[in-house]
Amino acid sequence: MRRPLLFLLLALCLVIPAQAFAASPHAHPERWYQERWCATRGTMEVVMPDQSRVDCMNATHAVEFDFGKKWAESIGQALNYGAQSGKTPGIVLILEQPGDERYLRRVLRVREVYGLPLEVWAVDREGVELP
Repeated sequence: MRRPLLFLLLALCLVIPAQAFAASPHAHPERWYQERWCATRGTMEVVMPDQSRVDCMNATHAVEFDFGKKWAESIGQALNYGAQSGKTPGIVLILEQPGDERYLRRVLRVREVYGLPLEVWAVDREGVELP
């Protein structure tokens, strides 16, 4: 009875540290992009009435940052921040990989079809704003 438990504990000790140090699939963490973009455009991590945090807010916009694959989630979060703040909701979509432009096209299509008052920017893996 003790050997299976000992084996399980040993396995967990080996697996958990390996996962903790696994490489991120992203070139930089989301905050890295947020800091660069927001440095001259607003205030980071503004707390909303519902205790959620806007990634970047200025006099006109409440902006959500997300990686391309999270394009749909970014729309909902941005709209929520805009509703709470009374500002125009915005998204900075982080496009790190070749082919990530498809996520930007999805956001733009949803915005157009539903007439959403949503401002959209995109940045590449170096944080450079895309046209």
